[in-house]
Amino acid sequence: MTQSLSDVVLKALRDSSPDRGPLSLADLARRFGVSPALITSCAKQLVAEGLVEPTMAMHRGVLAIQSLAPVRTAEPV
Repeated sequence: MTQSLSDVVLKALRDSSPDRGPLSLADLARRFGVSPALITSCAKQLVAEGLVEPTMAMHRGVLAIQSLAPVRTAEPV
């Protein structure tokens, strides 16, 4: 069974070290060999689903997603 790009990106984010911080969309595009536009579309979907937290930045006068971090849930006590 093939995984969707969203699934692969989410796994990469969840597997990354919390100390590393968010992964940039440019880094994700290079890592998976896809266009930045495809990663941006994937990022918007993951944000809308509440699975990741975006870091926003102004780019050419437009607020855009710059990087992503997984939503970390608290460990049960």
